[in-house]
Amino acid sequence: MATRKPMGRCPHCEKRVRAVVVEENVVRRDVLRCPKCKGRVLICLGADCKNYAAGGRIYDDNFCPKCIAAAGKAIDSLEIKLHVGDHVDDD
Repeated sequence: MATRKPMGRCPHCEKRVRAVVVEENVVRRDVLRCPKCKGRVLICLGADCKNYAAGGRIYDDNFCPKCIAAAGKAIDSLEIKLHVGDHVDDD
């Protein structure tokens, strides 16, 4: 029987699934498959996140869509606080 990972959200079909291990790795993350849509997924590297990141033929995402969105909001918030784009005179 194939090894399964914890329940998490698939970035391809957006279903909550328990992904199946396709390729077990020691140094890198295990390559997984969504049992619903058969999409290639990997465990998200977000802190305390249990969802899956999208895998591809050339590049694997490090974070799930939820973590990517949260990072984008944090960056937007930081840009507002820092007033990015404001010009400061050196005179």
